[in-house]
Amino acid sequence: MRLCAFFCTLWLLFVIVACTPSGNAQKTPNNASFISVTAVISDKDDEQDTADRANFNDNCDEIHPEAQRIAEDYDAAPEEVMEWFCTGIGFGEIKQAYRIHTETDTSVEDILALFDDGMEWGTIRAQLGAAPGDETDGEE
Repeated sequence: MRLCAFFCTLWLLFVIVACTPSGNAQKTPNNASFISVTAVISDKDDEQDTADRANFNDNCDEIHPEAQRIAEDYDAAPEEVMEWFCTGIGFGEIKQAYRIHTETDTSVEDILALFDDGMEWGTIRAQLGAAPGDETDGEE
C-alpha cells in the first residue's frame, strides 16, 4: 500500500513539474525555477481494515461475510475462519494460508505461524513446495 502511494506521489510530482509553465514557477535568488510539493501518504485503507476488524473482534459471535466467502471457497468452517480473524489476522492473510494449504496439505495453523514469524508469502510457498503465486493474492 505504501509503495503504491509512493509511486503515485512521484507520478503526481512529475505531472506538476511537466505541466507548470516556467513563468508561473517561483524563482530562487539565482533565478532557478523550482516547485515545492508536499504529499501526505495516508494509511486510510489500513485504518479502515483495522476499524472493520475491531468492530468484528468486539463481536466474534457473528460470521463476517468475507469469512463466509473464504469458508465456501476453501471448504472450511466459517467459525474456523472467524477464529483466525478474531485473533487479529486479516482476511487476506487467512485466504493466502488456505490457498497454500490446498496445495501442500500443510495445516493453516502452521502456515500462519510461519507468516507470523515474519516469513514472506513467496518464501512460505517455496519452503512448503507450493506453486509460485502472486504474493499479493491475499490482499484483495
